[in-house]
Amino acid sequence: MAGPGESVRQLDHRNSDGVEVTLNYLPGQDPPIRVDVVDAKQNHTFSFKVAGGLALEAFRHPFAHAAHQGIETQPAVQVEAA
Repeated sequence: MAGPGESVRQLDHRNSDGVEVTLNYLPGQDPPIRVDVVDAKQNHTFSFKVAGGLALEAFRHPFAHAAHQGIETQPAVQVEAA
């Protein structure tokens, strides 16, 4: 999930029950840490940035950290017209 010209260094990665979490270091950016989440079961992805001191906690608990930042962690429910 790197943007154009964005230098990214992967620090850690895990996959559990269809949810992939990647911890990335973004040199020169503030905050320098980005967590990318891919939830294959929900067909949903999201990312958020945190300060370096929160990196491991955010990697271990990405849904809680994303919610704290107001980031939607579940796909929008689509209602079909009747």
